[in-house]
Amino acid sequence: PENKAILVPLFVSECDPTVLNNPTDSQISECTKMENDRANIIFDIDGKRFVQIKGTSQSEEQYSLYRTTSDFFNISFAENNIFDADSGTYRAQADGYFVIVQPLPLGDHEMSIYHNRLVSEPGKKPQPAVDVSYNIKIIKNRNSSN
Repeated sequence: PENKAILVPLFVSECDPTVLNNPTDSQISECTKMENDRANIIFDIDGKRFVQIKGTSQSEEQYSLYRTTSDFFNISFAENNIFDADSGTYRAQADGYFVIVQPLPLGDHEMSIYHNRLVSEPGKKPQPAVDVSYNIKIIKNRNSSN
């Protein structure tokens, strides 16, 4: 609907004890943030560049506007889960890049997100890139008197 902002997660990672062996909280935090420190992200709206983040320059203050780290939370994995993690509940943390898109004008719009991770560990395979587009149609509010 019109006059609604849109929260867009650009790149989010999570770390928990199923990834590391018996980690401390500080090790979980380091693991969570490390994944995003190596992220290359491009976000376009209607063919215009809205955000570009390069994984080699994460210390730049401008990127901190888009990045946030959660408090610790509990994450539960069921048996036979898609992550092949041991079932159970674990302490975890997430870190990610997000944007809030101000309300778009009425009509059709395209939001495109591309991201990949730089490889920094010898012998580790690069993560596959994600390249996705969303077609969005902004319509008048049903309750609008205009």
